[in-house]
Amino acid sequence: MLSPYNPSRPHLALTPGTRVGSYDIVSLLGAGGMGEVYRARDPRLGRDVAIKVLPSDFAQDAERLHRFEREARSTAALNHPNILNVLDIGTNQGSPYIVAEFLDGRTLREALADGPIPVRSAVDCAVQIARGLSAAHDKGIVHRDLKPENLFVTADGRTKILDFGLAKLRAGGIERGGSQRDTTTSGDSTTPVGTGPGTVLGTVGYMAPEQVRGEAIDHRADLFALGLVLHEMLSGQRAFHRDTPADSMTAVLRDDPPDLPAADRHIAPALVRIVMRCLQKSPAARFQTAADLAFSLESLSTASDVIGASAPAAPGMQSERRHLQWLWPPVAVVAIGFGIWGVWTRDRSTQSVQAPIELTIAEPPGTTWATAVVSGAPLFSVSPDGRSVAFTATDNRDRQSRLWVRDLSEAEARPIPNTEGAAIRPFWSPDSQLMGVAINTTLFQVDRKGLRQRIAEMPVGRASRIVKGTWGRDGDILMSVTGAIYRIPSKGTATLFLRPRSELDEVRYVGPRFLPDGRHFTFRVAHSDPTKDLVAVGSIDDAAWRELKTGPWNAIPERGQLIFNQDSGLLAQPFDAKAMRVTGQPRRLPRDARLAAVDRDALFDVGESTLAYVSADYRSDSQLTWFDRSGRQLGVVGGVREVDAFDLTSDGSAVVFAGRADQRRQIVSPLWLFDSIRGVTSGLTNAMNDTDPSFGPPGVVVFSRRDSTTPGLYVARANGGDAQRVKGAEDAFGVDEALDDGTVLYRDSGATTAWETNVLSSTEKRPVAYVASGLDQVHASPDGRWIAYNTIERGAEEVYVIPRHGGDAARWQVSTDGGLQPIWRGDGREIFYLDRSGRLMVVSVAGTDREPGLGTPQPLFATGLRTVNGQVEQYRVTADGQRFLVKMPVDSSPSANAIRVIVNWPALLQH
Repeated sequence: MLSPYNPSRPHLALTPGTRVGSYDIVSLLGAGGMGEVYRARDPRLGRDVAIKVLPSDFAQDAERLHRFEREARSTAALNHPNILNVLDIGTNQGSPYIVAEFLDGRTLREALADGPIPVRSAVDCAVQIARGLSAAHDKGIVHRDLKPENLFVTADGRTKILDFGLAKLRAGGIERGGSQRDTTTSGDSTTPVGTGPGTVLGTVGYMAPEQVRGEAIDHRADLFALGLVLHEMLSGQRAFHRDTPADSMTAVLRDDPPDLPAADRHIAPALVRIVMRCLQKSPAARFQTAADLAFSLESLSTASDVIGASAPAAPGMQSERRHLQWLWPPVAVVAIGFGIWGVWTRDRSTQSVQAPIELTIAEPPGTTWATAVVSGAPLFSVSPDGRSVAFTATDNRDRQSRLWVRDLSEAEARPIPNTEGAAIRPFWSPDSQLMGVAINTTLFQVDRKGLRQRIAEMPVGRASRIVKGTWGRDGDILMSVTGAIYRIPSKGTATLFLRPRSELDEVRYVGPRFLPDGRHFTFRVAHSDPTKDLVAVGSIDDAAWRELKTGPWNAIPERGQLIFNQDSGLLAQPFDAKAMRVTGQPRRLPRDARLAAVDRDALFDVGESTLAYVSADYRSDSQLTWFDRSGRQLGVVGGVREVDAFDLTSDGSAVVFAGRADQRRQIVSPLWLFDSIRGVTSGLTNAMNDTDPSFGPPGVVVFSRRDSTTPGLYVARANGGDAQRVKGAEDAFGVDEALDDGTVLYRDSGATTAWETNVLSSTEKRPVAYVASGLDQVHASPDGRWIAYNTIERGAEEVYVIPRHGGDAARWQVSTDGGLQPIWRGDGREIFYLDRSGRLMVVSVAGTDREPGLGTPQPLFATGLRTVNGQVEQYRVTADGQRFLVKMPVDSSPSANAIRVIVNWPALLQH
């Protein structure tokens, strides 16, 4: 179990036959700084066990003893085949002990003494370790000391993780991470590699950078350590081994790991990429879960995937087989791989149901999800063959949104070239080779190499950001945009195909999905009253449709089932696509899955045997927080909420916001008022698509309503009453600002023209002179002479000032290195904005009638906000410019904020 016994260490010297609890000592197996391990006999069950007896000073420290018992119970509860099975705990003569299963085999350190591990054997070993880590991480347990000494390979080829969770118990503050102070007492279960400091070096060399720095760590530190172990198995050398512990820790922090001998050992490039991703310095750049890592390793499904194609044939394979005997059966990885992917290589009518496999798709390193406006959750599309997931993400460096595709057989997602400016929801062609994506105002088809071809102009400008599309086998495309369904024939232009019969219908038609025949499709009929919602089936041959299923659900037909969301869960009901009717009873799919949902739009998609969804654990919650100009936190507004757009009165006494009002995520009203003085939240409107609220004249709130029946600009009174629609502003898409005189600045649905109207009169809307290409976040100076806005032209965002009624021929640049979301101080003497890194900046204004007189940008404080163009308001300023209300995101785990994927989901229906 441990390294060979070192007689220079003190020990309890329990002799054979000594009784420890109910167990009879047989022999000493090994010892270390944290105790001794004995082979013992359990006479009750007639089996051998291993007993680790810990130093007696554990019993003298109540806190350490409590933690020891807690961790032992947690580890025992795991009961995983790749984790040492803990059977019992107790105390013997003042010394705590732990009883575990007895293993026959040797440690991975002992195996490495023979040299590098055969490639396929190393992969299988790493898969087993990752599976064990995944089970522990799911229980909230982090190992913190993963290394070859703590990994045991049994005689029958199983890999077991030893001492799981006990790393937390070591002296020196390891609860904060793994500082150098910790490592000096971490010698238990460590095989000395050299003399003297070798034991320390054996632990130091497997720490993640954040551990070395003594920072708080999470489960991703274990993935770094596993990457080091896999690197060592493949290369035969420790990646960051140096002459002293200090040099080793410096290497972990600064140096790149040595290149793997890919050519000499015929290691496939895909395997090299997996190892290198594990060894990224930043936790965010690694695999985000052990399950993802295991899945990627298992996806190396054949010998040619694991071993490079240039590997010698028979001789090399014979060499591999000689080494495989100590670790794993020769066909294990191949069998596992075909178990995962075989469902995609058989005919659908004859395939067998494989065991479901779960993984997650995390936000690509260095990017920000392009998300649904209200939920803050990523929108994505599963390919029809189920092998890939497409989504859009924005590069944090150049601020360009791009299409990304994660092939589930690979370890990470890849950006698709030539897709800059991609809308947030792509959709796939029936053969899974092309994707439909809106770029600016044009719909393109694009392949995985970035070759693109124009399909048609989008029917509704900027609204293409929320398009849902489906591609028929005959080339027809259906898209739902702002509540109506448009059809684009294989040759032709977009035409309005299905829309509400009149405003009195108060319905939206959303989420079309073609049936296998390529002519019929399902979609959702969403009423203003959710109890009237239903799933319908229609045909591209005419605009008639009929009800399929009643309920406020999204529904996707796949594999003879209709997959739909209900009560935050996913259900499947048998569906006859030929007769176009549901039969039988619905059954719940992921038993523990709760879906994120916004306005009844559940975030999930289904392809051939692959289900992807965003969990309700996805945290888009925000805390509205007050700061002063130095960045000092002054207080919070109400409790944690899901907040979309919001606005603040000039004195900070009231806040209006769109979103959910409490942590229960119950939609009662989309617009809310918060009285900062009384601490009371009250509903303002009761429609489902009200957003972009802005305070105007005293007691007035202006907002936009985004639906297909009664869209446009609205005015509500803060003291109650029905909201009134503003005449002539039916095309309003986003409210930028409501001024004290009743004038409202807003943009149309194409986001190409800025307008203004007075909501206190019956004046029709009229175009104004400050029309600017790609403008966003428009705000007028208090005296009404100037307009500040940020541009999204040519992929770069900067803040500019232009005359309000003088056109945009003359403009002055406010920001110097990127800028978003400009806001004027109440007296017009300063402009605030967010820079690329999320810092709040300020620029002085000392203008004349002819120019604004801008000063040099100065930083105020770092907000920590993500700054992506097109986001709704993230901060507001009081009129005196002294206090800032910032929409601070609530911390959440990376595994929660991810797309969750279940491969072979039909297996969930077999239980």
